[in-house]
Amino acid sequence: MNLQLRWLTLTKELSINDQLAHKMYTKIEKKYSESHRKYHNLQHLRELFAYVDAYEDLIEEKKLVELAIWYHDIIYSVLRPAKNELKSAQFALQEIPEGILSVEERERLFCWIESTKKHFIPEEHATLSGQLFMDFDMAILAAPNEKYVVYAKNIREEYGIYPDLLYKPGRRKALSDFLDSDELFLTDIFKKKYEEKARENLKYEIRSLEMS
Repeated sequence: MNLQLRWLTLTKELSINDQLAHKMYTKIEKKYSESHRKYHNLQHLRELFAYVDAYEDLIEEKKLVELAIWYHDIIYSVLRPAKNELKSAQFALQEIPEGILSVEERERLFCWIESTKKHFIPEEHATLSGQLFMDFDMAILAAPNEKYVVYAKNIREEYGIYPDLLYKPGRRKALSDFLDSDELFLTDIFKKKYEEKARENLKYEIRSLEMS
């Protein structure tokens, strides 16, 4: 998948001039190519856009979903991870020129990106398109066994500055919090297709952390 071409196609649809669009993409590519990113990188974007293409018929707000994907992990610090989602949402609104989106769309985009922290969207912005975006981002949890093992390994490498003594309890808590959720996915189609496998993978990783 040619990410730059995809970006330029989107920005053309949004009436963003080519010169600005290229500058915006350069920033995006630079951010997602940071050396510490082993999972939250350009390949992660490709995988999410593959879901967009697969479920395109269900997405009413496609341009907004694509913008959310481009910017949802644009800020990814392992030193201060608690504010990554908020800062990513702020970055998105700073980058997208005024007038390209309506006030409501800007609010929705900000909300969707910030909501990836808890993977829950407040009711006023919980459209099907937003819920699908959220489920695309969570779908890695239901990956086949081998792919999930690689995902878990990549997350550990992203947090490589932390010793096991700190990383393992934090990771276990994050995974346990997901397991404690009534439902991991927001849309019926993802619940039916992925919920069971995602819970199986979460339990597997928790056991692995406890045994290693």
